[in-house]
Amino acid sequence: MILRYFQAIFHFINMKNLFLLFILSLIGTNVLAQGNIQYGLIVTDPEKKPLGNIAIQAIETSNYTTVYAKTDGNGQAMLELNNGKEWNITVGEVKNAISVSAVPFQIIQAQENYIYDVKINTRKAQQDPDRTYDGYNEIEQSNDETTTFGDNECMAIITLKQLFTDLLFTHTVRLVDTETKTIYKSYTDNTGKAVFIVPNNSNYDIDINTYKNFHFIDFKDESVKRSLNLEYAPTIVSEEFKSDTVYQKNDDSNMPSMERALMKIQVSGADDIGNNQPIYFRNIRTGRVYTLTSDENGMVYAQLPIQEVYLVDFEFAKNADAIDLTNAKSLTEGERTFYYQPDPRLQYPEKFIPTPDKLYLKSFNEFLTTQWEKPKDKPFLVKLFAGNKINEKSQEALFKLTLAGTDNEAMIGRVPLNIVLVLDKSGSMFYENRVELLKKALWDIGNVLTDDDIVTIVLFDFEANIVLISTSNHLEGFERIIANYAPGGGTNILKGLELGSEEGLMNFDENRTNLLLLMTDGYGITEPEKVTEFVEGQYQNGLQFSTIGLGQDFNQALLELIAEKGLGKFSYADNPEAFPEVFLQEVKDAFSLLAKDVKIEITYDDHLEFIQLMGFPVSKSAPGKVVFEISKVPVGMNDLAFIKFKIKKPITDVQNHPINLNVSYTNIATSEKVTYSEEVFLEWTEETDTELLLDQHEQMLYTMAIMNQSLKVMADKHAEGDNKEAKKAIKNGIDQVNSIFPDAKPKEVKALFEDLEKYYLQFELIEKKK
Repeated sequence: MILRYFQAIFHFINMKNLFLLFILSLIGTNVLAQGNIQYGLIVTDPEKKPLGNIAIQAIETSNYTTVYAKTDGNGQAMLELNNGKEWNITVGEVKNAISVSAVPFQIIQAQENYIYDVKINTRKAQQDPDRTYDGYNEIEQSNDETTTFGDNECMAIITLKQLFTDLLFTHTVRLVDTETKTIYKSYTDNTGKAVFIVPNNSNYDIDINTYKNFHFIDFKDESVKRSLNLEYAPTIVSEEFKSDTVYQKNDDSNMPSMERALMKIQVSGADDIGNNQPIYFRNIRTGRVYTLTSDENGMVYAQLPIQEVYLVDFEFAKNADAIDLTNAKSLTEGERTFYYQPDPRLQYPEKFIPTPDKLYLKSFNEFLTTQWEKPKDKPFLVKLFAGNKINEKSQEALFKLTLAGTDNEAMIGRVPLNIVLVLDKSGSMFYENRVELLKKALWDIGNVLTDDDIVTIVLFDFEANIVLISTSNHLEGFERIIANYAPGGGTNILKGLELGSEEGLMNFDENRTNLLLLMTDGYGITEPEKVTEFVEGQYQNGLQFSTIGLGQDFNQALLELIAEKGLGKFSYADNPEAFPEVFLQEVKDAFSLLAKDVKIEITYDDHLEFIQLMGFPVSKSAPGKVVFEISKVPVGMNDLAFIKFKIKKPITDVQNHPINLNVSYTNIATSEKVTYSEEVFLEWTEETDTELLLDQHEQMLYTMAIMNQSLKVMADKHAEGDNKEAKKAIKNGIDQVNSIFPDAKPKEVKALFEDLEKYYLQFELIEKKK
């Protein structure tokens, strides 16, 4: 595409997307959305002597397809890089030496010369990509070649040869001694030279303008004069700075530079929504935003500083994709296609009332601090307690159920896994060090798996790919993923679930824990109803679903529904630092079990009428009976549930009619069936006001359950268009909370209670508007 650059730049190595600069011919259009590359590589030593028998390995970063080759006697190797997006190429001992990106729907021939110098690459590998100037002492110098220097000093003459322009630029050059934390700073003169006098017996990284670690120059203990000639392409860009926002205006005549990558972006979306569209490239390290507007064809040309990561935002879509330039070294040019799908949360902020799929709730069990009685002679214990006293004015009866597992290691069973890890690799994973935290979590998980386990890993953004199917030596596969995991793209949760479910059901074994564990930090682009319908169907086929939310901007309602429909568990790590521990615990819980096939049945006579179970979904109910089931009980289970009844006739005889608790399950460690029953009675009081038989902490948990239920009913009724019943549900929740905590409310209650009051006010405004 830019053949006029060929002679000037073929010496440079480690160039991101460099193949775009060396297009020899466009072969044709492929029916596949992912492009194919016929990639030729010529490997030479620094004296341009061809090097044969050098191992070449190319790994596709989204599906981890690997292509191997070796150079022949002429130093040449040919790689067929088919059906991929981006490839990292390792040359000999230099890992990820080159990155190349495919062009969608195209087959491209590309050729590149690579100078293989292990000594140079080893030295460059020692440079810190995250180095800053904090804490350094900067010494500015103004020397020329006639300047004298002492016995313990050296002269470094750095000459920059400008590429692609006749304009004269003054460049800032720094020699950085990381050992002494000293910076020697100078500027190029009208011949392109910057001259330094520096201590000998030291190593210096060379920074040019904003490009850190551009090269290096090292001195031993001799006192010498050394010259280093470097080719440098300056940045030529039209941009305006306003605070932390940079407004650019570029077109297809712009060129990449040593410091800036030229990214050619095609914005697509329904009904030409990508045309004339503002697009924002947000640097996740500095927060600086580069703003451009696509043309009438949805094209935009961005010049972005390299060695950084950018999240891509649109007017009504955050974190739509990502551009990772951390491995870019110089003269980077790339092509990408971004799909713009507006987020209704941003497009229509006036829609204040959440729909059921976007309702953000926290389970009251997340606030539970009490440790219930642990069983001594069995792995799992459920107990039933009356929650309030009854008098002649009582309308409802409340019971609490405590569920606790033993901590006796002899009663813990190790169940082999058929586990599918469906992991988000969307651009937002670059936030808050999430990439490194995920890698740590995978390493920890890989170390606790055994050869009895079957493990599948699916990575998803807009697309989904199986990157690991492992039945032994799991850690080896995990290490490969850790080394190559690279976020980018949107969040298509359904695609990840579909691909993961297919593999999970293929390996289904009733003697294993058959679990799909979804991890995401986003919302997804599919209607939640379609996702939950899919999960419900796959659960019927025997696959269990659990979910983990990461950060603070994921769809908690959707993840809770997936776990509910898949009879699994929802967990979250709002503090990313806690994520590895949460993730590891979920996997441990999947194979370290106490009981399975738990059935909890509560029976009662016609004095009562079942209203609601809070804390667990009801499996079935009928007059006189309520049942809920738990497929597997993990180690450390310590949960609470509330069950509420309507009292048909509040008379003293009610206290003589028991509520029966019947529990049955299979002991995992022994495979024995465990059953037991107990009776609980209501307590009658002659007092005018009935009394909750819950301590203050339990009252707080019960109140959280009431508010959650009010919000769920509100969202359901509002979605049905019945705002009258929605408002009534909120009012009922407010009244109940005020009856339990009429004065000061606990802080956990107060935050959610204020949400109820805000929603109630909104319904008042809706009524007035009518």
